[in-house]
Amino acid sequence: MGQQEKSQQEQMKVMLDNTLLQREGGPIEIANTIEFLISDKASCITGTDILVDGGTTANMRKVQAFEGENNN
Repeated sequence: MGQQEKSQQEQMKVMLDNTLLQREGGPIEIANTIEFLISDKASCITGTDILVDGGTTANMRKVQAFEGENNN
């Protein structure tokens, strides 16, 4: 789905091109996270968002700041 959006939307392309891991995640990585969350090892995790995005969200502030500096 990310590949399709990347080809159609410039902002998605920028996001995917700037992931900290320098690659897209795969279905097994989502499945591994879910497996952990439903296990006893995650029994104290409640009410939080867990981003499984290769660091994309965390890195976007840096990218946006860089773009803002270059637009001025």
